[in-house]
Amino acid sequence: MHNEVEQSTRHSTDTHGYTLPVFALTHLLNVYFTPRLKNAWKEKLYSTEPVSSFSEEQFPYLRPSESVNTELIKSQWDEILRMVVTIRLKENQPSSILNRINSYSTHQPSRAALTELGKLVKTRFLHHYFSDLSFRQSTEKQLNKGENTNKFRKVIFFGRNQEFQHPSKVEMNKVDDCNTLIQNCSLLWNYLYLSKLVNDANAQKDKEELVVIIRNGSAVVSHHINYHGEYDLSEERMKSPWKFDFEILKNVDA
Repeated sequence: MHNEVEQSTRHSTDTHGYTLPVFALTHLLNVYFTPRLKNAWKEKLYSTEPVSSFSEEQFPYLRPSESVNTELIKSQWDEILRMVVTIRLKENQPSSILNRINSYSTHQPSRAALTELGKLVKTRFLHHYFSDLSFRQSTEKQLNKGENTNKFRKVIFFGRNQEFQHPSKVEMNKVDDCNTLIQNCSLLWNYLYLSKLVNDANAQKDKEELVVIIRNGSAVVSHHINYHGEYDLSEERMKSPWKFDFEILKNVDA
C-alpha cells in the first residue's frame, strides 16, 4: 500500500500467509488475494443461505459447510470501513492493523465480523481457483518468482549465517541498502544481456521466440555471477566486452 511506483492489484502467499480477515481487508482494498492453499479441496465453503438449502445431489463437490453471519457484518460495517480508510490514507501500516486484529479474542466484534466477511471472499476465490486452470498456473508462477527473489537475496547476503551483525539500525539499513543495490545491478546486467541476445538474433521468428521465453521466465537468476571472488573495479576491467545500444530496450517487451 506504500509503494508509489507499482500499484499492485493482486497478492499471493503460501498457505501460512492467509487468514480470513486478510481475505476481507484485501477485498475492500481492491486487491485480489490469491494464496496457494495446500489441499485446497479440503477447505470449507460458505454461503449466506442455510446449508440445508444445498442438497448433496445438486452440489456434490461445492456444497457449503457453514452459513455466514451477515448481521454481524452489518453491525460492524462502520468499524470495518474505518480500518480500510486508515490504510488507504496511509495513517497506519496494514501489518500493524492486522497484528492488532489478530491480538483480539476471536469473539471480539470487529475481528469476528472481518472473519465472517472473509469467509465469503474466500469462497468466491475457491470457486475461481477450482474452475480456472490458467488462474491456478498464474498463482503458482507468481509465488515461484517471489521465492526466486528470496533465494537471490540470500545468495548475495552470504556469510555470518545471513544474519545482521550490527548494533544499530542505521548500520543494518546500510547493509540492507547495499544488498538491494547489488540485486538491482545484477538484474540490470541480466536484462541488458537478454536484450542484446534478442537484438543479435538473425531472424524475426527467433526474436519473437526469445521474447516469449523471457516473458514466461524470470531475470532473477544468479548462478552465472560470482559473488564470492575477487572484485576488480579498476577502469580497465570495468570496460564492457561488447557495445550495447540502449535503444533496443524500447523495442523489446521483456
